[in-house]
Order: sequence, then structure tokens, then C-alpha cells
Amino acid sequence: MVPIAANEVSLRVPRTNERRPDARYGDVRIVDNIAESWYHAGQLEWETGDYKGLSGRMSYTYGKALDTGAETTDQGIGDVGIFPARDGRFDYAKGYSRYDVRHRFTLSSAYSLPWLKDRKDWMGSVLGGWTVATVVRLASGTPYTIVDSGAPDVLFLGTGMKPNRPICVDPKFCSGSVQSSSDNGKVPVTAFRRAVYGDTLEDFIGRNSYRADGSQSVDLGVYKRFDLVRGTSLMLRLDCFNVFNWERWYFPGNDIAAPATFGRVTQTAYIATASPSTAPAPLSPPRNFQLGVRFIY
Repeated sequence: MVPIAANEVSLRVPRTNERRPDARYGDVRIVDNIAESWYHAGQLEWETGDYKGLSGRMSYTYGKALDTGAETTDQGIGDVGIFPARDGRFDYAKGYSRYDVRHRFTLSSAYSLPWLKDRKDWMGSVLGGWTVATVVRLASGTPYTIVDSGAPDVLFLGTGMKPNRPICVDPKFCSGSVQSSSDNGKVPVTAFRRAVYGDTLEDFIGRNSYRADGSQSVDLGVYKRFDLVRGTSLMLRLDCFNVFNWERWYFPGNDIAAPATFGRVTQTAYIATASPSTAPAPLSPPRNFQLGVRFIY
């Protein structure tokens, strides 16, 4: 074995311990608020006011959120919280924020049913005066990053800091979306390769360059207030969440080191665990009913 000098860098002999400031510690980090973020958006709103028992409000937001790194301790699915600077800049780290939602539409309305509303007998008390309310929500999907959990330490030799992103070798797949199980197989793992010695920061696929499924739901509720004695009343309300039972799909496999699941959506977002390796436990069915009673005094 050929010996190497004290300050020499070698792929064969990384000399990790020798390069640490204090060999007793395996990791030395500096936590600093050096990230940058940008947010640009425009919003349209429309409100009806009260028109013959009908009131409603609609809003649409078009926005774009960018940053140079996710929060380190909880960066979310498919993102990496630590990125190196290059010449004092974070071009390698800059990308869409994990919470970037390009389009968001919300419509809420309420309508007081006119039938039997003014009757003073038992039919008016029971069947009249009901209100129907609805909320419609539509939002585009949030981004995620293609990663490589088996990435070698080829850029920051001996530091243990890995690029964690692969090289995109097919320009058709350097960005895109995988939003449902019908997209399984659309993005081949062969479109990416593992980083090797000689690759630079410019070669890696961009951060958060793919998008997952968005959300859509229609909620509906009916409610009525019944007057009781001495100024008290009882409100009865029945709500149905996600009336049309629309599914929202979970993040696809995003690790090229796991080719069997890469680019594949295998579960919906209605699960209690974020790890596909554990058995998912349903939080609640996509369509959910709720009956509520409120005593007002």
C-alpha cells in the first residue's frame, strides 16, 4: 500500500478521522440561518353578499414559492435539508419550496331554504328554516425531489456530506409529475444515474423538480337552529366531507436506489404512516359523515 501525505485527499484512503477538527467526535456541524426564500402570488376574490338567502365567496390564488433549502430537522418527503454553498451562493440548493402550490381555488356558499320557513306550526318548526352550505377546494400538487440514498461521497471527500441526488441522463425526465397509480412506469429509473467522481454540482437533477398529486374535495352540510325556552336553542348539523369520494394519492417512490418502487404510486394519502415499508392504517375513509348537536344558551 502506497502511503499518502497528511493533507492529501485520496478516494482510496479518505482519512476521515484525520481530517476532523477533533477526532473524538464523528460529526461537527454549524447551524446557521443562511437560507433564502422568495414568494410571488396573485389572488382573485369574488363575494356575493346576501342575495335572497344565498351568500358565497370564491378565491383563486396563483403563486410560486422558492427557497434554498428545507428545514433541516423535518424537510418533508423527497427533500434534503442540507446543501453546500458554491462561491457563497446556493444555486445547487435553490428550487421550489416543499409547500409550493401553484394553483389554489376555494368556493364557499350557504343557502337558506325558503320552503316552510315562515310557517308557525310543527311542520315549519321541523322542516322549515334549514340551511345548506358547501365548500369546494381544488389545489395543485406539491413538489418533491428525486434522490439517491446510496450516493457516494464524491464531492466533499471525507466529510460524509453526500449530494443525495442523481444525475439526469434523459432531458425528457429532468422534471415532471407522478400523480396517481395510472402514472406508474411513466418515469423510468434508467433516466437517472448515480453520481461518480468528476461530476459537478451543475450535473445533478434540480431540487423539487417533480410534483405529486394535488387535492380536490367538495364538502356539504345542512343545519338548523331550534329555539327552546328562556333564550336557549339547539343546533343540529349534518356534514359530509369529500362528497364525491375523490382520492388523493401519496408521494411516489423517489429513490433510484430502490428501482422496484421508483416512480410508482402504491397508496393514497389517507394513511397514518409515511413509510411504505410499514403496514398503513387508515385514518378515515375519503368520504366521511359527521353529525353534530350544539346547545346554545
